[in-house]
Amino acid sequence: MPSLQLLRKLAVKLDADEEYLATGVERIAQTPPELVDAEVERRLAGEWDRPSENNRPPGGLTDPADRARILWEHSRKLAQAGDRSSAARYARDALALLDYADDLARADA
Repeated sequence: MPSLQLLRKLAVKLDADEEYLATGVERIAQTPPELVDAEVERRLAGEWDRPSENNRPPGGLTDPADRARILWEHSRKLAQAGDRSSAARYARDALALLDYADDLARADA
């Protein structure tokens, strides 16, 4: 069983992930929460003033972009409350829904 120091040296020499060398499972790289927040803000810029009825998004809950707006709003509230972990999860989900909405829009075009 190689030591952690040896695994790190091997990882550098092999240009491999040290976690993969140690466990056989690749590390899943996650975008830092600040970058996710910035990307969601950029993609939803100017969309917060859309009219809504009873706090429901205009397209309904079937529109992924509108669902992303709801998740983003929850993310912002959780971040303000100090729950950064849950806020980051909601923000990542919002970004995934925005990607899905973009894919749908491209497919319709």
